[in-house]
Amino acid sequence: MKFLWIDSKDLENWADRRGCQEFLPLVIRQLIRASIKDIKSISFPAGENITYPGWDGKLESLEETEYIPKGLSVWEISGEQNIKKKAEEDYQKRKQNPLGLNPSETVFIFVTPRTWTQKEQWAKGKKEENFWKDVRVYDARDLEGWLEQAPAVGAWLAKYIGKYPENILSLEDWWNEWCQVTRPPLVSDLVLGGRKEESEKIKNWLKETPSLLSVQALAKDEAIAFLSAVIFALPENEKEYFLSKTFVVDNQNSFRHITTTCKNGLLLIPTFEEIDIVHSYSQLHHIFIPLSPDNTVSKEKIVLPKIDREEFISNLIKMGISKE
Repeated sequence: MKFLWIDSKDLENWADRRGCQEFLPLVIRQLIRASIKDIKSISFPAGENITYPGWDGKLESLEETEYIPKGLSVWEISGEQNIKKKAEEDYQKRKQNPLGLNPSETVFIFVTPRTWTQKEQWAKGKKEENFWKDVRVYDARDLEGWLEQAPAVGAWLAKYIGKYPENILSLEDWWNEWCQVTRPPLVSDLVLGGRKEESEKIKNWLKETPSLLSVQALAKDEAIAFLSAVIFALPENEKEYFLSKTFVVDNQNSFRHITTTCKNGLLLIPTFEEIDIVHSYSQLHHIFIPLSPDNTVSKEKIVLPKIDREEFISNLIKMGISKE
């Protein structure tokens, strides 16, 4: 059984919808950050920023994966229906003006959310020109495969296009729902106040090999919010890397499905009561167990102290609440 929430047909349907062109560069950026950690530089303007001149994407990676070349790569991204025409236009435009780059040291990548059956022939013809170091095309089928390797990005995109799995939330989506319980919305720094030692323990745990970690707070949600805040405070590359791999899972069946179909490398947060099944997966995935005060089962755990009063007040002021 494949671990898919987004398939090639979903991507092709999305290509015809408004917003795909603006949002697709962000999807590619998220996929890259979910795939590698050692990034020297990355730029994939999204939203209104796609109107500015320049490459749709530019990446310098110190790693190589199935979809990411090592070294410098430049990306052109389009959802237009006439794929070959658009690819040819972008290729010739950048060939005439590579914007100061050395093409012989740079990989050219064209991305489309549509299925292009002639992509291999087109790319082969361009490679034979020996202008760029390499020429690649990623279409809907390639993006489907890449999203399968980065399930949290797939879940995030699925929600955006209106197709979302039950009982599973990306951590970012969970936080966006949780922080809205107050007016004004909560800021992530609010739950970090006076908890520097505990925050460092979480950071160290994230860098270690997969294992299980239990954290106890006044409520389960506060423990999850604390993990969220720690990740949000990381450097941008690390933050997006962990957010792209983190799920809040609400029942055993969903947990069992995600762990058996995605073999390793996730950060999972089970919120169901019967957590015995999670232990057998703790060597493959980081598993974060949020505990409420009445939990007496987990002996080895981090117990969060109360939030520091002065930092609590400071963050309330950041939220727009007057000191008075």
